Amino acid sequence: MGVALEERLAEHYPYRQLENSYGILSRFPILQYGFYPLGDGGSWVQQMVLEIDGHRVNLLNAHPRSPPLEGFHPFGLPLGIPTGFLNQGRDADIRYLLRRIDRLEDPLVVIGDFNLTDQQIMYEPLISRLQDAHRERGWGMGFTFSRFPNIGIPLWRIDYVFYSPDIMALRVTTGDYGGSDHRPVIAELGLRVSP
Repeated sequence: MGVALEERLAEHYPYRQLENSYGILSRFPILQYGFYPLGDGGSWVQQMVLEIDGHRVNLLNAHPRSPPLEGFHPFGLPLGIPTGFLNQGRDADIRYLLRRIDRLEDPLVVIGDFNLTDQQIMYEPLISRLQDAHRERGWGMGFTFSRFPNIGIPLWRIDYVFYSPDIMALRVTTGDYGGSDHRPVIAELGLRVSP
């Protein structure tokens, strides 16, 4: 998939970092790049600094772990009744990501599949530091994920574009499924440049 994207989009997005199923394609130069684990046994995050119109902007592409289902198995049956999720791994990944965010000073954009709804506990620490593009400029529920993409009905919003206060969301929408079980979040952002 990465090779196909590079071949088709290289003319429009000449700067790119594709690594281990993570990827960023950019119109803006990438000044610095790193690829880090989200703590012990967690997922990964791409961290880079882009140069946008003479400004340095940090961009993080994160994908905290997907929490496994927890369930009740009556009579020892292998197919159980789902009762919730085991969120410890995902929450540890998000705590690690928050510590990384707290060390950054430049304007910041954080994107990714967070495996987290806005109704769960770890959403609050994220929006205490960053703005949620959908909440600021989106419309409707903004659902991005379905366990059943063939049916075409998304049920949860777990994919996000977050940003620091020196950035603003101009427009936000969700796209169509493109062969994935996720719909993309499409956000147009602008820098708040002081005169």
